[in-house]
Amino acid sequence: MTSVFDYVFFGLAGFLYVIGEYKLAFWICSLAIINHAGAAVRAIFDPDWYARKRMEARLPIDLYDSGIKQLLFVKLIVIGMLSWAAWRAGKHAGYF
Repeated sequence: MTSVFDYVFFGLAGFLYVIGEYKLAFWICSLAIINHAGAAVRAIFDPDWYARKRMEARLPIDLYDSGIKQLLFVKLIVIGMLSWAAWRAGKHAGYF
């Protein structure tokens, strides 16, 4: 359920946070939140797109339950973690 971009977002934001670049870390976390929310919305409104992506990744496809519930659960967790990280970075950057 994760892609290389997830690791890039988390790694880059974490690195920037550690070296004290809180503003950049905040904005990278914000972009990652938008990316994940967009994927969740697209999967809800275009289930065929989500099924094609699962086939490309060679994941099992259940015709009766396309796995969107599982995707939304994972996206909720990831967006929650990114929101917490963005809040921490934004607090240090003076945004909050």
